[in-house]
Amino acid sequence: MYNTICLPFNVTSLPSDWANATILRLVSSDLENEELSEETLSDNNVNLYFEQVDFSKGEQMYAGYPYLIMPQSDVTGWVTFAGVNRDSVYTGEGKSFVTDYVAMHGHINPSEIDVDPNTLFLVANSRLATPSENGEMLGLRGYFTLRGAAAAYSLSEQAAMHIGQKVTTDTDTPEVPE
Repeated sequence: MYNTICLPFNVTSLPSDWANATILRLVSSDLENEELSEETLSDNNVNLYFEQVDFSKGEQMYAGYPYLIMPQSDVTGWVTFAGVNRDSVYTGEGKSFVTDYVAMHGHINPSEIDVDPNTLFLVANSRLATPSENGEMLGLRGYFTLRGAAAAYSLSEQAAMHIGQKVTTDTDTPEVPE
């Protein structure tokens, strides 16, 4: 099962506990039916496309950006990242991957969240859902917001979305935050 993660430091290789984990970054989104209406919304999906971070090709996870992670086995205990020290920790605001219909936002520090039909969190079975009540969001996580035509309609408690993996080559890799 995928989880969101947003780390306050760059990662150039995964710790042994996560050696075979899949790490994905959002690269694009589309609507299956560009003509959204109240009648077609329930039959429509916002497709999210992700690209795998390939550490063997020198790619990395950038500090402050959100990613999806799927460890191959349960992680118990602490995960230790090599090469991280006080000077290498990013202390700014979380960054975002933005597409036409969805943005994925990194969130480093815990904060209050409000119920908003356009704010979605990853839940079981790779589904996206709006929060059911106001509360606190833990840090080091990511969340999604609907944009453009996808944001024009209120979605049900569990949005009609699915996550698909698609490798693309027309995407810019984000710059490392300062």
